[in-house]
Amino acid sequence: MKAVLLDADTLGNDVDLADLSACFDSLELHANTRSDDTMQRLLNVDVVLTNKVVINKDHLDASPSIKLIVILATGSNCIDIQAASNLGVTVCNIRDYSTPSVVQHTLLLILALLAKLPQHSRAIASGEWQRSDTFCLLSPSMTELAGKRVLIVGYGALGQAVAHVLRAMGAKVKVAIRPGSNERFTGEQEAFERDGRVPLDKALADADIVSLHCQLSEQTESLFDAQRLALMKPSALLINTARGGIVDEQALANALLKGRLGGAGVDVLETEPPRGSNPLLDLIADNKAVLQREKKTAQVRKQLPAEDINLIITAHCAWATKETRCRLIAAAVKVVLAFKAGQPINQLN
Repeated sequence: MKAVLLDADTLGNDVDLADLSACFDSLELHANTRSDDTMQRLLNVDVVLTNKVVINKDHLDASPSIKLIVILATGSNCIDIQAASNLGVTVCNIRDYSTPSVVQHTLLLILALLAKLPQHSRAIASGEWQRSDTFCLLSPSMTELAGKRVLIVGYGALGQAVAHVLRAMGAKVKVAIRPGSNERFTGEQEAFERDGRVPLDKALADADIVSLHCQLSEQTESLFDAQRLALMKPSALLINTARGGIVDEQALANALLKGRLGGAGVDVLETEPPRGSNPLLDLIADNKAVLQREKKTAQVRKQLPAEDINLIITAHCAWATKETRCRLIAAAVKVVLAFKAGQPINQLN
């Protein structure tokens, strides 16, 4: 059985692929695969392993030898599932491997925003603490997680694990029912809400923190647009460790600039890696430029002062601890061996 791994760099160079390689007669590794190279690299292989390389109907039509595609992730939007099914190609993904890592990163973003960590770091870098008359800096003001109302959007394994940790730290957690979701009220609405589940738009007005853990789909694309962001409290935090397309990035940037949102922690963007202009990355770049300009000219901005914009962006790394990547490879081995034994697991079609 011949296999190809199209984007080995997404696994890192500090994990062992020996067990995965042992599943096949040969495993061809490519660090990355550009779209114009995909067709050629799929020829004459039985198994394709990919994290984010797109495989469409044309690729599958031109590669009749493919029997199995293993997505080295949970999200499946990089594969034309229907086309694969029509051609008899089994598609499987990897599930529940990154929960500890994503929970840790979600908590990291929440705590850093509540503690105004970026602002305090800038204050020290600019010498504010060194010039202080007291032993500590109390501005910008920090707040505690305990007692905060947190709304979880997406209550699968990740959402449940995040909720568990937040409750243990004293937060008051509720679960959102998304518009268009399969969740329905059972019995009286009041009883349903006592169980901690509330309609999304109704819950946003009370939430201090909103944490996204749903998949990107037609129902969730731009779920948090300007209208929905306007339902949130001006002091609220938005955390997105799910998918970039769930949030309208320009709307979020506008809300932060105009002080209509207390802060945001973002691990994902709509286009990754970001190329050219991006509203959120531009906001960070603007912050740096404005800070320098204001120091020189003491200009007063019409919008929120740059140093008060509470925004943290990380590079889609919430999932990517070494332990998680090792679990991912071990899970991929199980998927391949199950397929070879005629009993596929994690099958999507």
